[in-house]
Amino acid sequence: MKRLWMGILFVGGGVPMDAEAVRVAMEPQNRVYAGVVQSDGGIGSTVSIESRLTQLVSINMGGFVSSPLHYGSVETRDEQQWVKLNHGLWAAPGVRIPHRYGKGKLNWDVVGRAGFACVFTTDAFRDDLYLINASGLVGLDGYLTYKVSETQTMGLRFGNKMFAYQPYLTRTLKGLPVQRLQHSIEFFWQL
Repeated sequence: MKRLWMGILFVGGGVPMDAEAVRVAMEPQNRVYAGVVQSDGGIGSTVSIESRLTQLVSINMGGFVSSPLHYGSVETRDEQQWVKLNHGLWAAPGVRIPHRYGKGKLNWDVVGRAGFACVFTTDAFRDDLYLINASGLVGLDGYLTYKVSETQTMGLRFGNKMFAYQPYLTRTLKGLPVQRLQHSIEFFWQL
């Protein structure tokens, strides 16, 4: 009896032979950022681009430059003070903390990040040499967005990142585990 019903369903069209589904496509969202960064006691500039992958996940890639270069102190015995973070390139996926948007044109977001970087550090005992290292990074970004029109959004991002790496010191000829905080304020324009 069971086989009879299965045969009737397949032959009679009761069970569809193919499935169709439609997923609403998200509008692409790319943002270009430029701003000021404070890294390890030095001031500089930063530029990056961020692309949305899903409603909650985005990836941010960029770099920062300190100008002028800043160096550690040769007069201290604290090895952590011998090196200073000056430049870097990074790529960091981020996860947006979900929340309900307001009905106005002004909104906010918070994004946690983790990723990797290539950092350029100066050594107090070698002013002619950059220490170039791979680095891990974690961070937390706060966004204030203003919807200018249906297609354009602008705003500010307040960023905090921690870079963790191990430069090879020229004086001791040993690796030194280093963690450096970076703070930034950036303007963005959504394309």
